[in-house]
Amino acid sequence: LQHEWIRCRAPRATTVSLQAGIVDNLRAFQSQHKMKKAALHIIAGQLSEEKIKVLRQTFEALDANGDGFLTVTELRDGIDKAHLRRPMLDLDA
Repeated sequence: LQHEWIRCRAPRATTVSLQAGIVDNLRAFQSQHKMKKAALHIIAGQLSEEKIKVLRQTFEALDANGDGFLTVTELRDGIDKAHLRRPMLDLDA
């Protein structure tokens, strides 16, 4: 909670109450994010340069607006263009 944004830029709200456990939930999310990132680094370390190149090209082809992030719409469009069956997952969740 000592981040510059919190200390200097966050609104100075006096009537806002946080639910119990919100900080614990944020910490758990941060830990989960770090674990996921570490796992992805391990997986990426196992790939050959050629496979990484192909994955990068695939990602760039899906990233229609070139912002470096894939939206649900970009994923759906990519699945449709590849004539693949959409998974039964709710991509909006």
